[in-house]
Amino acid sequence: ADFTSNHGSSSHTCIYRFRVHGRELDSVSVVHA
Repeated sequence: ADFTSNHGSSSHTCIYRFRVHGRELDSVSVVHA
């Protein structure tokens, strides 16, 4: 949450939401994309 709050970027927020779902693999894919 802190990481997302500091950046405050929509992209980071989407990644955080994916992590909340427990899909770390999806999060990594988004980061690379």
